[in-house]
Amino acid sequence: MKKTLSLIALTLGITGLGLNMITIVMAGAVAGAFCGLLGLSVLVVILLSPLIAMCAAASGLIAHTHSWWIVVAVVGSPIALQLAYVTVTLLLHFVSLRKLISGPQMAIDEKLRA
Repeated sequence: MKKTLSLIALTLGITGLGLNMITIVMAGAVAGAFCGLLGLSVLVVILLSPLIAMCAAASGLIAHTHSWWIVVAVVGSPIALQLAYVTVTLLLHFVSLRKLISGPQMAIDEKLRA
């Protein structure tokens, strides 16, 4: 018996045995990194976490995937979102462009003033 796939399941890339549910987890990581790059507040990430978890659950139920893969996506996608946000935010905080450019900038200023 062949399973019917909905348009939402095809759009989200959820087909087969549920192995592509990991794409939702990766989408959470991309969303977290994007939020970190834009410098959005933690409140946005906190609000996005349950939204991504609900999308993962809904898409897994629509595609009739195995319950284990739905649990992996529901738990993994908010975790991936938050870890990516924290990683990008801390990376941008500790490696500031002003700190990296300050040495050459001071040398150019001294040459221009001389």
